[in-house]
Amino acid sequence: GRLAPNDPHRPHFLKTRSQCIPPPIMDVYRGLRYKCDMGLFPSIKRAWIVVDNKLLLWNYETGDDLYMYDQCPQVIMAVGLVTPPINMLHQNVANILVLSTPSQIIFIAVGFRENHPYINSSNPYMIVDE
Repeated sequence: GRLAPNDPHRPHFLKTRSQCIPPPIMDVYRGLRYKCDMGLFPSIKRAWIVVDNKLLLWNYETGDDLYMYDQCPQVIMAVGLVTPPINMLHQNVANILVLSTPSQIIFIAVGFRENHPYINSSNPYMIVDE
């Protein structure tokens, strides 16, 4: 039968459906030389993958809405998504994407237009050098 909610044999995650990694992302992945990490940002419904110095995000529910940030001169070591304090930034900025390399921390604004994220990578808010 069914496992009780507190049963130690109950899985921590239950698969409800799966979504393939989109082909354009797999094309970038095939060029991997040094480092690859991946994860999810459930608050914006995006999956992410880092391939060396490139960050790719896409909608994990639909498999589309692909975005690539490839302006890092070094390998991306860590990725995070944070919520800025209220009234600190423009009202359309919902989150800050944080990337770290061996010598930089890069902060990129993430906003939404018509329920689609808008990432202003051409003008990141701040790059902190070593």
